[in-house]
Amino acid sequence: MLSLKKAKEALSQVTKSLPSDTIIKRGIELFNFGEVHDLLETKQNHYYMKVSGTSAVYELEIQISSPKKTKVICNCPYDMDVYCKHAVAAILQIVFSGFINRKDKTKQPELSKILPSVSQKDLVKFLLEKAGSDPRFYKELTIFFHNPILNQELLIWKK
Repeated sequence: MLSLKKAKEALSQVTKSLPSDTIIKRGIELFNFGEVHDLLETKQNHYYMKVSGTSAVYELEIQISSPKKTKVICNCPYDMDVYCKHAVAAILQIVFSGFINRKDKTKQPELSKILPSVSQKDLVKFLLEKAGSDPRFYKELTIFFHNPILNQELLIWKK
């Protein structure tokens, strides 16, 4: 079981702003009970994971730009502190999984290097299967490809 002191030390490795002890303790509970799932480093120091909360499973994106500078996005409704309990659990999982200060900087292969070698047939098959099993992805895919002119404008705007 992780102590409050150890959790604060771990959190301090990646952020200078700590939430209240109450939130840290709740995050420790989620971490200790193994509620952080699907931890993935999408690119160096950018992480995606899911955390099972009290009433739902929440998705988080965490970006660690430099030591002490961390950006967290969680789709839970909590906004009363620096981070929610899900973010605390997720950061603890990142730290204790060895992603921080590791000597071996291997990471997930980048999609920009993988996708050019994938056949159109395989890509379409994957997209159809993914869209069939993930309603949110289906909606995003449909919206994105339904109006290509609008999407080109959005891509230009994002740049």
